[in-house]
Amino acid sequence: PEDGIRAILAHELGHALYYKEKKRLELLGLVGLISDGFTARFERQTDLTVIERGYGEGLILYREWLYKNIPPKNLAAKKSNYFTPEELRILIPAIEKKPEIIKTLLKKVPRNLSQVRKAVNF
Repeated sequence: PEDGIRAILAHELGHALYYKEKKRLELLGLVGLISDGFTARFERQTDLTVIERGYGEGLILYREWLYKNIPPKNLAAKKSNYFTPEELRILIPAIEKKPEIIKTLLKKVPRNLSQVRKAVNF
């Protein structure tokens, strides 16, 4: 969907902004991307910045499309590394209602549905 494309472009531009803002030495930390836990935190933080910029609904549309169009063997990794539509449906209104929670979420990134609910007091 068109809004999904915009959201994914915002997500990828969020990564580009991250790279631009960090010093070269700080970018060495990206070696952690070989670790599943680091990858999930990195990708979910980027999702949070996309939500903060108003593209959250597009992320939902994209993820729903993606889940229907990727091989089943890849689905679990996608759900682990990125916020699922269900998680996004909780996060988006919570962030819209209380924008200040984004700072807390970025520091302690929820890794699953129960952590998302707990983080936003759902």
